[in-house]
Amino acid sequence: EANSLKGAQWSAHANRCQALLGMLVPGSMMPRDIIGCGEAALAAEETGLSHALLGIGHLLQLNDRKGHLAPDSHQVIECFRTAMRLSPENGLTLAMAGHSYGFLLHDLERNLALTKEAVRLLPGHGACWIFYAIALTYCGKASEAVRAARTAVLLCRGTVAQAFALAIEQFANLMAGQIRRAIQSGEASLEHILFRPTIMDLMTGYALLGETSKGRDKLNALITREPDLSIDMLRSSDYPIVNPAHRELTLHAARTLGLK
Repeated sequence: EANSLKGAQWSAHANRCQALLGMLVPGSMMPRDIIGCGEAALAAEETGLSHALLGIGHLLQLNDRKGHLAPDSHQVIECFRTAMRLSPENGLTLAMAGHSYGFLLHDLERNLALTKEAVRLLPGHGACWIFYAIALTYCGKASEAVRAARTAVLLCRGTVAQAFALAIEQFANLMAGQIRRAIQSGEASLEHILFRPTIMDLMTGYALLGETSKGRDKLNALITREPDLSIDMLRSSDYPIVNPAHRELTLHAARTLGLK
């Protein structure tokens, strides 16, 4: 597609592609650089997808919890409202917007509705299935989430998004009580991307299985990223864990492994 574009359109397309890559390969780009690509894409050509990618950059900045100021939630949500207004039939835009409502506002009903519509519009798009699987897991629909995550892994196989899909499969399996499968997916993901939630869920999985040494290794990796990590921080609603059962599992694991 880029070969047919020139000038501002080519710049917008290139920056959208770079931002999308940063989203699908967590750790490959700093969130601020994804935000920069979103802003550059918007400056060259305003589209709904550009607004959505700018918003997702801010969400990743919040999720990374490393060296940043938390974005204003109203400004972030406005990015996605504008994105949906400009591109109401773009499945990827709807998937990212839906995730923002779930992750940032804990509006799980809207999260699920938008991501479900995204996979209806783009049934063969692995990224849409990733966000749908997250939405189902947030809602506690464990068996459906596992199926959606497996679909995401199949669709993303052999692409840059494969490791991200495996990380979400880990999350879904963990919440479905399939701990060994969760660990298998998480370790496979961690071979390719350094994603804080993956490390956290591996810590939890190993603690639940009583594999204390491996669990502490993952806890120490989290503390390296967040030196002030504590039980009180994990308990706080400001810490980015959406599903209450997920928070309780994480707290139990952290306590078991000696976090104070």
